[in-house]
Amino acid sequence: MHLLKDGQRVVVPVHNAAVTAAVANIEWAVQRIIVGEFPARPSRTKCAGCDFAKLCPQRVQQFTPDGVPPPLHLPGDRLRMIAAFTDLDPC
Repeated sequence: MHLLKDGQRVVVPVHNAAVTAAVANIEWAVQRIIVGEFPARPSRTKCAGCDFAKLCPQRVQQFTPDGVPPPLHLPGDRLRMIAAFTDLDPC
């Protein structure tokens, strides 16, 4: 399987561990949506253009502590948590 990114072909890992982690991440995200959990994840680069900026407390709110999905297997077989947990750039 390949992903086209920036006009370049990137090999995407599809071994059992990578697929299992991807499915677990999707199931985790869907469950958060079903229960209505949408914690604020403000960012200096995104808040300025956000439609909810005037309503948002612009502070990081945590997800419920019932676990987090496993890291994703990225091209080059690097492991990385989903951005909601790692790529925070608070306002």
